[in-house]
Amino acid sequence: MCFSFIMPPAMADILDIWAVDSQIASDGSIPVDFLLPTGIYIQLEVPREATISYIKQMLWKQVHNYPMFNLLMDIDSYMFACVNQTAVYEELEDETRRLC
Repeated sequence: MCFSFIMPPAMADILDIWAVDSQIASDGSIPVDFLLPTGIYIQLEVPREATISYIKQMLWKQVHNYPMFNLLMDIDSYMFACVNQTAVYEELEDETRRLC
């Protein structure tokens, strides 16, 4: 099973999108949208240098406060999937990978 999350919009040029993206907060965090297998949508402010594993832990702490948490399996049963900046669906199996 996969959690889906939405990456920031793609940039057509080669510039560092994090340097020019206005969604970056002053503390270096970015809003990331998560869609859980239960259909629940959660938006979290995530440090831009965070690993997938760290983000997964952040999300898991939050899902305890949402309806239907009891329907979810163990955290290790899930991996993230996203639509990347080139509009390609991607499963993020390497949890040591960073957002940036």
